[in-house]
Amino acid sequence: MKRWLIAIFSLIVFLRHPLEAYSNSAKSYYRSPGLSMILSFAFPGGGQFYCEEYFKGTLFLVSEGFLGYYIYKSQQNYKLTGEQKYRDQRNNLLWWLATVKAISLADAYISAQMYKFNEQLQLGLNATSDKRLSFFVRIKKFI
Repeated sequence: MKRWLIAIFSLIVFLRHPLEAYSNSAKSYYRSPGLSMILSFAFPGGGQFYCEEYFKGTLFLVSEGFLGYYIYKSQQNYKLTGEQKYRDQRNNLLWWLATVKAISLADAYISAQMYKFNEQLQLGLNATSDKRLSFFVRIKKFI
C-alpha cells in the first residue's frame, strides 16, 4: 500500500513539475487533461480542484465519500446478517459510485480542456453615436 501511495505521489509531482516552468507566461492558461484525470481518479474531486473548479470538486468529494461510506456499511451489514438485501444494496451503491467516478473523470478532462476559456473568449456589443450596434468577438490566442 505504501508503495502505491509513493508511486502515485511521485507521478503527480513528476507530471506537475513541467507545468511550473510556464506559470508566468501565457502557458499558465493550460491544464493537463491527463494529469487532471489521474488526480480525479486517485482523489475524489482532485482533477476539479486542479482546474480550480472548487464547487464541483467539493461536490464530487462529498458524493464519493457518502457512497463509499454507505458501501462500507452495507458490506458490514451483509457480513453480520448474511441477508441478500444488504448485498444487493452494496452492489447498487457500487454501480452508483462507478457512475459518479466516470462522470468525475469526464468532467476533469473537460475542465482541463476548457481551463480559463472565459478569459480567452470575449463577446460584446458596441453602440455607436449614429445608433448602430455592432457585435464583436475577441479570441486571445495563447500558444
